[in-house]
Amino acid sequence: MPNPNRSATMPDTYDPRSLVGSIVHVLKDGYTSQQGIVAAEPQPGWYLVEWRAFAGNEPTFQSLHRIEAMTDWRFYCDQEWATRSALQIR
Repeated sequence: MPNPNRSATMPDTYDPRSLVGSIVHVLKDGYTSQQGIVAAEPQPGWYLVEWRAFAGNEPTFQSLHRIEAMTDWRFYCDQEWATRSALQIR
């Protein structure tokens, strides 16, 4: 089902069996320190994350992460949910 809240770099549909397309927030000391989008899973258990600037939400860089390093991250299925959650974090 198409999701109108997705950005141009995100898939049109949300698949709950995959992290690809999810918006992520990384917290530090209770505050969002980084935000991005899971862009791809090039190999099982490895995820390519496209990090975004807070001002303008423009892409800044990409990096690879193992799933084990992502356990404290917060994942969201669309931008509206991520924004509402970020407003509630401290």
